[in-house]
Amino acid sequence: MKNNDLIYDWLDFMALQKSHKTSISEDKIKDFVSGRNAIIAKDIDVLDTDFQSKNDDFIQLDPAWVSQNIVAVNLINGGKAQFHKKYAEQLKKAFELACRATGWSPENPNEGYCPRPNGGFVQRRSRAPSETAKPVQQRQIGGHAWGTSIDLGTASENPMGGGGKIRQFPNFINAMKQNGFVWGGDWSNKDDMHFEVNVTGAPVPETGEGLVGGSDTLSSGPSSDSSISSSLKTIFSIKEGKSNKEIFSINDKSKKQIYSKYQKYFDSLLKHLKEELKLTRAVKINLLDDEKNSKKVLGKTGSYINHKEEVVVYTTDRHIKDIMRSLSHELVHHRQNIRGEFSNHEPTKRGYAQSDKHLRNMEKEAYLKGNILFRDWEDNYKYRGEN
Repeated sequence: MKNNDLIYDWLDFMALQKSHKTSISEDKIKDFVSGRNAIIAKDIDVLDTDFQSKNDDFIQLDPAWVSQNIVAVNLINGGKAQFHKKYAEQLKKAFELACRATGWSPENPNEGYCPRPNGGFVQRRSRAPSETAKPVQQRQIGGHAWGTSIDLGTASENPMGGGGKIRQFPNFINAMKQNGFVWGGDWSNKDDMHFEVNVTGAPVPETGEGLVGGSDTLSSGPSSDSSISSSLKTIFSIKEGKSNKEIFSINDKSKKQIYSKYQKYFDSLLKHLKEELKLTRAVKINLLDDEKNSKKVLGKTGSYINHKEEVVVYTTDRHIKDIMRSLSHELVHHRQNIRGEFSNHEPTKRGYAQSDKHLRNMEKEAYLKGNILFRDWEDNYKYRGEN
């Protein structure tokens, strides 16, 4: 949204609060809603409300309806939101309970999580991926247009597609759900900042603490491994899809050049992991030799350096299947990084998998999912007779 649009929408709203009236006679809401949106529209009696199209995807609702139904809500953290009067108190209560559930309070504002509101009532059509593929005039009109939806946190903080900061605070999400809201992060097209009134009363899944459930070492701080160089030549990348986006690059520093020797296996596994883990961000894979490390009974097998988005797998004196299994494990950590699971964590220390609940759950997921994804790939590869 352009700044000018925000200013004009706010001025329009203030004018409507003063009972300013204008004539609207272009379309009815009921012609532009279906499914859940139609149920919500009926609940708040907006189905027969008139509206006009404005610039881009913005619309102008009948000012009389807006004036009668949209009110200002003052939230516990000082934020303000415009919302439908029928659910204004519900929003206020749910938001306060959600913030307090994370340990936040007005007395301790630096604890927990209490995001600023970023759009409640906004007179525009739906911007869901399924709708933005349509011509503007054919898009549905949804909860934001009549004040039953709210966005929390900035777009960079809780982005479309998942991986938002809010995921670190499942207590916040669950408190909102328990008090009558649906979370956009549960949808197939994830919208982490979005909450809307659960008008339909449909059951909503509980968001777990951490992950449902990870190689030998997570790294959430700078790596001390001097054998990784940013100048290493990228020798492999997978490019596919409309964006032709590079996902993998392999830096093979192993003496036996194991990537070249087993390229068809690596390529097949990486394609499988990209699809199953829904990897959308590039990751560098470093295959390294370390003779000294290989002599240790409990030496390192791999690690993930989250701030660089790099995987490290040690190869000396290891079976190729064991190397690939470690790779699968570390790429689960890359998926966790995409989801934002490493935010607000200091560099890992010895014993983190036993002492830090969040990091322990991340390791559980990587051990479980990394191993089973590798096993699925191996069995399917053999079944197809490619071995």
